[in-house]
Amino acid sequence: MGFLGYILTGFSVSMDTLAVGLAKGMAMKKMQKTAPFIIGVFFGLGQAVMLCAGYFSAGIVSGFLTAVSHWIAFGLLALVGANMIREAFEDDDDDDDRVDGKMDIKSLLVLTLAMSMDSLAVGVSFAFIKGVNIWLAMLAAAAVTFLITAASVFAGHKFGDRFGKKAGMIGVIILILLGVKVLLEYFGILG
Repeated sequence: MGFLGYILTGFSVSMDTLAVGLAKGMAMKKMQKTAPFIIGVFFGLGQAVMLCAGYFSAGIVSGFLTAVSHWIAFGLLALVGANMIREAFEDDDDDDDRVDGKMDIKSLLVLTLAMSMDSLAVGVSFAFIKGVNIWLAMLAAAAVTFLITAASVFAGHKFGDRFGKKAGMIGVIILILLGVKVLLEYFGILG
C-alpha cells in the first residue's frame, strides 16, 4: 500500500468525525479557542489507537467485532445524543439552548470510542493484507482525522453562532442520524 492509500484510509475512517465535529461545534454556545484542536486530538488518537488495536488483535476480535461493533457505535451515539438533548433543556430560561462550550472529557471519550469503531474494523482487515505498514496507516488516520475534526468543529460553531438554538438541535439530529446510518449499514440497507 502506498502513501496515497494510507491518506485515503485516513479519510475513510474520519468521515463520521466530520459529522460529529459539526454537531459538537453547533452545540457550543461559547467555544474555547483550543476546543477544535482538543477534540481533533481526541478523535485522531482514537482512530490511530483503534486501528492499531484491530491490527494486532485481528485473530481474537475479528468474529466478535463483526457481530457487535455497529451496535456499540449506535449505543454510544444514542447516549451522547440523549445527553445533548438533556443539556439543551436544562436551561429553559435561555433563548439559545446550546451548551456553554466546556470540554466534557467523559462525553468526548464516549464520542471518540463511537467514532473509532470503523478504525478497529479496518485494522483487523489490514492484518490480513500483505505489505501494510500499520504505523504509517495510524499516522495518516490520526493526522487526517485531526484536521477534518478541528475544521468541522470550528465550522459547526460558526453555523451555531448564526442559527443559535436551532443549530444545537441540528447537532443532536446529526448524531441520531449517524447512529441510524450505522445500524442501516449493519443490516445491509446502506452500502
